[in-house]
Amino acid sequence: MDATATHSAALVGTLVAPFLFEIISGRVIAVGGVLALLGLLIAAPILGGEWRRLTASSAATLEPADDGSLYRG
Repeated sequence: MDATATHSAALVGTLVAPFLFEIISGRVIAVGGVLALLGLLIAAPILGGEWRRLTASSAATLEPADDGSLYRG
């Protein structure tokens, strides 16, 4: 039953997609791009601070191993 529903949805999507594309064309891509950029602008300060915190703590915990390579201790 689940596979039948999945295949039916895929068939309907395949048949309807060309008509919907004519109506909405590139607007969906433009709106999606704007939303992605807004999300990045909102998350950038948080991610930047976390990146600096993680790189500072990982640099402090790297110690040389017996073979000269670095590992987290």
